[in-house]
Amino acid sequence: TLYDQPCLVKDLFEEFGPEGVCSTLEQFCRLIDGQDTAPLLLICHQLKVAQLWEDILTLCGQPQEKTMTPPPRISFRFNRAVTKEVEI
Repeated sequence: TLYDQPCLVKDLFEEFGPEGVCSTLEQFCRLIDGQDTAPLLLICHQLKVAQLWEDILTLCGQPQEKTMTPPPRISFRFNRAVTKEVEI
């Protein structure tokens, strides 16, 4: 649900960057769960956060699947780490 209130506070993502976006997403989660939220979820703020995510996803492009090699195994012998290559 979008709040229909005038924009009274600065947008978090403009002021705090990624931390602001994370904070806003946490507030959305609380709102979805029916918990009380801060007044930062104003209609203009929600629209700007949505636009920001759309811009970020556009810049990221289509997802690509990559094959990764497993990390080396580590065994501890004689009080020191010894790495072993893992065969698949």
